[in-house]
Amino acid sequence: MADPVECPNCGLWSPPGAVRCDCGYNFTTKILPTNATSGRMVEYVPAPNGRRFAAFLLELPVFAVLGLVLFMLIATFAPQAYEPVFVKDAG
Repeated sequence: MADPVECPNCGLWSPPGAVRCDCGYNFTTKILPTNATSGRMVEYVPAPNGRRFAAFLLELPVFAVLGLVLFMLIATFAPQAYEPVFVKDAG
């Protein structure tokens, strides 16, 4: 039995034996149409894994800083959410 096929363009998994993805990528010819109006076809060439990893390393600190800034804004404007609550002992 054949395995499902992952589209290199959109990441959608297609059933075994699929010829074309929903995004238009053709699995047999490895060609992705640019758009329906131009009729031009372009070959899909995936980025090397090194570029994906480099992009990840560049995006990681950006999102970390954005997350820290967001946390600081929330802590500044909603301090009551972070103050400890003390409950008196019933005894």
